[in-house]
Amino acid sequence: KEEWEIVFSEAIYKNKRLESILLSHVGTAHEKQNCACQDKGVICTDEKHHTVVLCDGVGSAAYGGMAAQLTADEVARIVHDNFYQYLYEDTGTIKREIIQVIERKLSKYAEENKIEKKELACTILAVSMDKDGKFISIHLGDGKILRKSSNSNYMQSVSSPEKGFFSNYTYTTMNCSLYEHIRFYRWLEPDTEGIVMYTDGIVETDTPILSRMGEVTKWPISKRDFYEVIEKNHNEDDYSGALIMKNVDNMECESGM
Repeated sequence: KEEWEIVFSEAIYKNKRLESILLSHVGTAHEKQNCACQDKGVICTDEKHHTVVLCDGVGSAAYGGMAAQLTADEVARIVHDNFYQYLYEDTGTIKREIIQVIERKLSKYAEENKIEKKELACTILAVSMDKDGKFISIHLGDGKILRKSSNSNYMQSVSSPEKGFFSNYTYTTMNCSLYEHIRFYRWLEPDTEGIVMYTDGIVETDTPILSRMGEVTKWPISKRDFYEVIEKNHNEDDYSGALIMKNVDNMECESGM
């Protein structure tokens, strides 16, 4: 099964019905320290649905980047493989399955490398969407997930950042009750045109495709437009954004045949 195409910090996959884009860049703070980007992402695809996962490794955790990569791989696999089951299964059961996979993987890595589990800290943003516009999403910590409906010219919030007791604290893997803080969403109506998600390195402002009030000014979004949004609206942290979108051009061609 063809899964990902990775080019530097970009991952792009397109089929007749869906297009997925993932862009990630090291922030200026890490560039000055000659550190690698702690944001890690995965795209999984098949003919019926796409899955995109973005994990942001905590900078203060010694193994935040590794946690992000391990978690992104595991979440992408279980969410993609069980997408149609998760559209209808009990939410509590789904959360327990996903948490078990994450904790088992990170605990094993911690044990093998003789490190504290709390050093494997990252946030999670994950979306899986089919060609009809049904989707499921998972969110832990900060970052944001937005949805574009065919019935509205405004982006609708699916999930917003969850902060802790302090403004600079959020919930991460191996550092909180995952069952309490992992959020699971699903949408069964076939009216979603696309999903946008981004890590906390992206700041919300006016962009070429999205006004400050949330109105979509350009849709569908090209790779160049999306890149411009990511590149022009970030802070000093590592910054990443991802998109799953119905491939409108191909759908129009097919409907016209």
